[in-house]
Amino acid sequence: MKNQTWYRVDAAMFEVLCYGDSNTCGADPQTGGRFSIDERWPGVLQKALGEDYHVIEEGLGGRTTVWDDPVEGHHKNGAKYLIPCLEAVSSIYELTVTTCSTTSP
Repeated sequence: MKNQTWYRVDAAMFEVLCYGDSNTCGADPQTGGRFSIDERWPGVLQKALGEDYHVIEEGLGGRTTVWDDPVEGHHKNGAKYLIPCLEAVSSIYELTVTTCSTTSP
């Protein structure tokens, strides 16, 4: 992230990136779908923090911490995608919450 110019669109709002695996994206094992945004933990966090915060949900089922998935491929490697994910947004995250341990060996 060297030589990047970062700014916040709304200086009064703090942003929190929730970066993780199927738990972060709210996978529902019973239906194969996803829980509603209000039931997923990033949504619960958003409600608890209030309007001064913008919680961004960046979850991917099967995402690992640092390993390429031998079946699904390198795009599941959380370490490889974290920096591009942060660079894709035009503002600085005050906090990044990661949860990928449930998928990693």
